[in-house]
Amino acid sequence: MKHSKILILAFLPVLIILGSVELADAQGAIFLIDRTGSMGEPRVSGNSRCADARTVAITDVKSHFSLYPTGLGAVWTFAGEGWFNETGGFVGRAACSAAVVNLTPEGCSGSTPLAESMCGAADALVAFFPPPQQRILYVSSDGEENSSDGECDGDDAAAKPYPADSWQGKVIAKLMATGTVNVRYWGSVSKSGSSYDPETGVTRMPAISDAEFFKDVADTTGGGYSYIDDGDPHWNPATGVPTLSQWSVLLLLLLLVASGAIVFHRRRQSLRLN
Repeated sequence: MKHSKILILAFLPVLIILGSVELADAQGAIFLIDRTGSMGEPRVSGNSRCADARTVAITDVKSHFSLYPTGLGAVWTFAGEGWFNETGGFVGRAACSAAVVNLTPEGCSGSTPLAESMCGAADALVAFFPPPQQRILYVSSDGEENSSDGECDGDDAAAKPYPADSWQGKVIAKLMATGTVNVRYWGSVSKSGSSYDPETGVTRMPAISDAEFFKDVADTTGGGYSYIDDGDPHWNPATGVPTLSQWSVLLLLLLLVASGAIVFHRRRQSLRLN
């Protein structure tokens, strides 16, 4: 009986792993990538935001599916009149990776239907992955909403809390009912006063910066926020979301091996004594 209990404890990590994998794989994701004109801004890396955002998205897709290997995802891009589903639907890792790789590194142009695209992605996730399935939206953008005309269109918020009729308020309300939102923000964090929009030629005077809005989106939904500084020479565009769960699984497997070795050793000792 004593050895049976020890064996149960030894295999407990395996049961934990299997249970966590089953829950983690009930997952739907959309990778929403800004391909608008302002993403053509040059960076200290020598590339544009457009090119480096593509590189980061490749890594993010890989990282996501290492965490949720049997989950489904879709790659969406947005510019001009709206968003486009690059994968044609929700697909697996290989198809998502191929869709991002096939994006032209310097192919960003057009205006920014940010609010319309974020709300469209939220609707798609809710429609295709009802509870108890989990949903994640990955947003990679430099902001500068200027061309949405759907249900989430609205004026810039003049103050917080975000007014219900502002585009920020509408987007956050939609995302709160969606799931987790992880944001990579490529714009400026120092917007105070006016900001020139290269896509429309208009000087925009938002009361709330895009950086603050995106951080609020991530915080409200329990996601992560990452600011990517155009002038940071130490930032590595190939660095994606850490796959910490891989290390956790490895640690649990090592604990399992160690537990098995202890049981085997004690069993041998018991046989010798008998």
